[in-house]
Order: sequence, then structure tokens, then C-alpha cells
Amino acid sequence: MTNISETVKDQYRERVVRNLEYYNELLLAIHNKRTEASLQTMLAEQFSLTFAILWETFLNDLIIAYVEMSPDKFVQDLQRRINQSISDKYGLESARNTTTSLPSNLSKSRVVSLIDPKGWNITINSSSDLSSMANRYLSASHAKRFSLDAADSELIDFIFPLRNYLAHRSQKSKDMLVEYQSRLNEAINAPLAGNLRIVGVYLKQEFQPGETRTMFLAQRSIQIASNL
Repeated sequence: MTNISETVKDQYRERVVRNLEYYNELLLAIHNKRTEASLQTMLAEQFSLTFAILWETFLNDLIIAYVEMSPDKFVQDLQRRINQSISDKYGLESARNTTTSLPSNLSKSRVVSLIDPKGWNITINSSSDLSSMANRYLSASHAKRFSLDAADSELIDFIFPLRNYLAHRSQKSKDMLVEYQSRLNEAINAPLAGNLRIVGVYLKQEFQPGETRTMFLAQRSIQIASNL
């Protein structure tokens, strides 16, 4: 049971590394092609979107894994919300006379059905969302892993609007991306400074020989994931 969360982290790392390898292979395949520049832009966008989706899935799976390992805090929160819902709808007396019984040990499928009953995956849109959810659902020993430092928080907050922009390219998502780039102040995230006018071009640019920004983002996410 104690290895569930590490398995989730390992799977994320392996998936991102595998996609990085594909990305590098494709960059070699298009080298010296007539449309190399355009293809580089397309590949940077596609890989960035792929890894951002993998990141969102990873966070969902990791929260579920930690709840499965130590469900008490989540069960308490769920019972509180059920009682509050009954009280709001039927009154305090009804809530006081209604009992809910949940098992102390929850299988993964039971955790998923309780934490994500509509099947849309857990919604996390920022580093603060992630920390708040961890504090709400997870035991203290697991929740403390989500006490993020400034560098990790600002990187996570940049990934979400990047994913949104690449997915639907709305002006609002572009504005949010620019806003969160301006909040990247920690030295470790310095490679993400640059002109965002054309996002694909920004992502494919090398901050050092052979290292594009999209590679940097993926590698940083692996570092952060290993500490959660």
C-alpha cells in the first residue's frame, strides 16, 4: 500500500520521458527539411500539450493514491459535507438524526467513485488549488508534501494556462498565460523568460544548445512530481 504513490510518480516520469524521446526523434527526422521551422513549432506545441495533459492526469491519480493509502481525513471531510448538505436542505435536526457509514479502508475504485462521482477527474487549476485539496483530503504526513516553494508553485501555475491556450487558443487563455509568465521570478525558472507573441515559437526556442523551453518544462515537472 505504501508504494502506491511512488508507482504513480514513476508512471508519470516514464510517460513524460518516453514522449521526450519521441519529440527528440521527430526533431531529428525533420532536420534540414524545407519546412523544418514550421514543423519544429508544431512539434513543440504538440509535445507541450501532451505533457500538460499528462501532468493534470498525474495530479488526479496522485491525490487518489494518497487517499487510498490513508483515507481517514477524506472520509471525515466527506461526512462533514454530507451532513452540511442534509442540514441545508432539510434542517439541522434532520442532519443530527442522520448517520452516514463509510468503511475505514477504501479500494481505489471506491475512492474514485467518492472523490470524483461524475467521472470528470479532479479539477485542479493552480498550485493553491493543489495545496488546498491536499490539506482538505490527505493526512498530515501526505499533505505536507504539497507545501510548495515559490519556484515550484509558479511553475505549476504556468503549466495550467499553457495547457488551456494550446487546447483552445482563446484570447483569455493567452492573457492568462502572459500574466503567469510575468510571475516567474525564481532563478530556476529563468529559461521561461521570453517573448510569448507566438507561443509555439517561444516553446521551440533553445535556452541553451539542444534544450528547448518545452523540454525544460517537462523536465521541471518531473522534478516537482518526485517531491509530491
